Amino acid sequence: MSAKESSPTVTINVALLPPVTRMGFPVPLQSGSTPLKVRNILSPKRMVSFISPILILVIIENIEVKIFQSNHEGDLVDFIQRAYFEKADGIVINPGAYTHTSVALLDAVKSARVPTVEVHISKVEEREDFRQISYIRLACIKTITGEGFRGYLHGIDHLAAELGK
Repeated sequence: MSAKESSPTVTINVALLPPVTRMGFPVPLQSGSTPLKVRNILSPKRMVSFISPILILVIIENIEVKIFQSNHEGDLVDFIQRAYFEKADGIVINPGAYTHTSVALLDAVKSARVPTVEVHISKVEEREDFRQISYIRLACIKTITGEGFRGYLHGIDHLAAELGK
C-alpha cells in the first residue's frame, strides 16, 4: 500500500464537553428531565469504552480523529480556529453550557468554514427554558442530542457521510 493510500481520507476534530475534566467530582448531567449523578465520567474504564468505538471507526473508515477537551471558552475558540489552519474536514463539538452563552464559539465556527456538528449528551430540548438557545447551532450543519457519548460517533459518521467518505 502506498503512503497516499494509507493516509487518512478525512480529518475530524472532536471537542468534548467542558465538564469531563471534573474527574473525581460528581458531575450533574441530565437526560431529559431526569438528573443523572455520574462520578469519574471519563474514568480509565469509561475512557476505553468511549474511545474504543472511535478507534474502530478510525481503522475501518480511515478517518483521523483529534480529540480535545477544555473548560475554557478561549481554548475552544483556538481549537476551532486550528481546525481551519490544519485543514480539518470537520468538527464535532459539545460546547456544554457555552452553547447558550457563547457568541465567540459561533463566530469561530462561522469564520473557520469547516462543517461542524453540535453534540449534546442530554436532550437539551427537554431541559430548562434558557437551554433552548443555542448560538453555535446557527453555524452547524447538524445537532445531535440525547444519545449520550454515542452522539459523538453519530456526529463523526454524519460528517464522514457529508464529506463523501
